[in-house]
Amino acid sequence: MKLNIDNLNRNISSLAKKYKEEKSKSHDPNRNHEKLKSFSERLKNKKEEQLFHIFLASHFDSPDLAHEFYYGINGSHKGVTWRKLQDGGETFLKKACKSFFNSKEKPYKIGNHRGRNFNDSKSKNDLAKYTKEVISSYQKKVVESGSQEEFFELNKKPKPKFKDLFSKFKNVHGFGRLGRWDHLERLSRTNNFYIIPERIYSEGSTGPLKGLNYLFFGKKSQNTKAFKEEKFIKSWNKKMNGKCKISEASKVFDSVERWVIDETWRKVSNKKEKDDDFIFNLESCLCNWQKRKKEVVNEAC
Repeated sequence: MKLNIDNLNRNISSLAKKYKEEKSKSHDPNRNHEKLKSFSERLKNKKEEQLFHIFLASHFDSPDLAHEFYYGINGSHKGVTWRKLQDGGETFLKKACKSFFNSKEKPYKIGNHRGRNFNDSKSKNDLAKYTKEVISSYQKKVVESGSQEEFFELNKKPKPKFKDLFSKFKNVHGFGRLGRWDHLERLSRTNNFYIIPERIYSEGSTGPLKGLNYLFFGKKSQNTKAFKEEKFIKSWNKKMNGKCKISEASKVFDSVERWVIDETWRKVSNKKEKDDDFIFNLESCLCNWQKRKKEVVNEAC
């Protein structure tokens, strides 16, 4: 597919307009960042406990469920802190997960980002087993580094790179692209944006990849092939200069995402330096923006 730069520019203007709308409304549709910050503040002097609480918010995709799982529920569930987990081991965790999901007549559901295509088909025991497996996997992975604080390199100088932690976190059970992105975003927001992504990591995503396909090709597809076609790469490189040129097909998303990030920022701000939360917000905005669009054949190609 060849590139139609005029249509692409119209689409990027539409995306920038959506970004401004969401920013003006303090849009936070999925991850309840302010609530999580409030909960985490209570544990600011207990860093390992705070980090575990944030992880629970990522697993459940809900600060409220994380809060109940961590602190307990009226005697029916005694709570799971990092210290209890370290001391109690697998047997304690298994019982705690089971008591949590059985503490109400109507079962808890894992949040939308984490429990998509999972909740409705699973029993309370299945949800308890899955949660136990996720937490066990996380515990084993971070303990390899000595602690959660060391695993996430919170005190490292110079500061760690988002891409390195994104890769490092990939072997935690149940945490694919979306789970890793959400968790690192939560960590960043609750730790003064100590890591900032340089791109969106749209390949392997759902909404953001659909948004990128719509932006360029007018189709809400999760296919990556159109971006890697020789015709597209040649037409892209003919229009672009410098850092946004595609050097090889395997790096196409680095280049097109960088262009989307830079062009959107240019349209929403006069500042040279991007806001710390900009790319996090743009990732969510790109997903939300494509949901309101109708497919138009060959709109941007």
